[in-house]
Amino acid sequence: MHDAVSISWSLWTLVLVAWVTCWIALGARGVAKKAGDERIQFLQTLLPAFTVSTLLSVFALGWQPQSVLSVMVLWWHHAAILALFCFLAVGQFFQAEAWWNIKNERFRGAAASYQRLWLLTELLPAPIALTIFLTGLRLIWEAANARPPAQGKSPATFWLLAIIVGFSFFFWDGILGYTPIVRKWKTLWGHVPADDPPLDLSRRQPQLSDSLQLLVHFLSWPVVFLCGVYRWEIANPATDFVGHAIHKLGFLPTGWPEVLVAATVWLVAGGIVAAIRFAAKIKK
Repeated sequence: MHDAVSISWSLWTLVLVAWVTCWIALGARGVAKKAGDERIQFLQTLLPAFTVSTLLSVFALGWQPQSVLSVMVLWWHHAAILALFCFLAVGQFFQAEAWWNIKNERFRGAAASYQRLWLLTELLPAPIALTIFLTGLRLIWEAANARPPAQGKSPATFWLLAIIVGFSFFFWDGILGYTPIVRKWKTLWGHVPADDPPLDLSRRQPQLSDSLQLLVHFLSWPVVFLCGVYRWEIANPATDFVGHAIHKLGFLPTGWPEVLVAATVWLVAGGIVAAIRFAAKIKK
């Protein structure tokens, strides 16, 4: 048994290394043909495509529950959660750095800070969030297919539903709120030829509401994380409704009712965030 597991790990490792090597070669060739911001735009498409295609391919090849792949998926999921925290923390650092540069009239330094924040935001959140989302769905499916089924790891439990809802809202708000704000700052600070105060300095300085929105994303991470650590279980109508929906989908193969409900919550959250952002834009 031990030898079989070792062989399985070795095969999966070799396949993944070969797959990643192919994508590196493809990406390097594509980026080499681009210049300036076009390189970033190319990577914006490449990285999410790599993430989705890799995970879906691995899931399709390793469709058996409770296999070596299950451990790998859990590792990827936790690594992506940690990477998300690092991104949000570094994003706050760049904002603080820009603020200090403006305060001390180092305006080219402030422009560089916003440039780095923009670069980070364009490249990292999408593949990280997609990894969390897809591996999370796989883990939900794995829990339902465990023998015996893993207790307390269904969207009908309070802690997991809270994580799904929280993650979903911030996933979509990252696309519709966080990223546009950072792009706006990059545009405002795109041309600062010297450290002399720009004539339109008051217009360039970030609005407090924008900074607070990015701060909320950072502060939300520990809240969602603690739900996963302590796994609070609180009886409430929402989990009852979700449990009823999962029961109604019982005609589907094992695990798929839970996955479908979790994906639906994710989509509904996207619709709510889009409606809120649209209403706020009209109000302005």
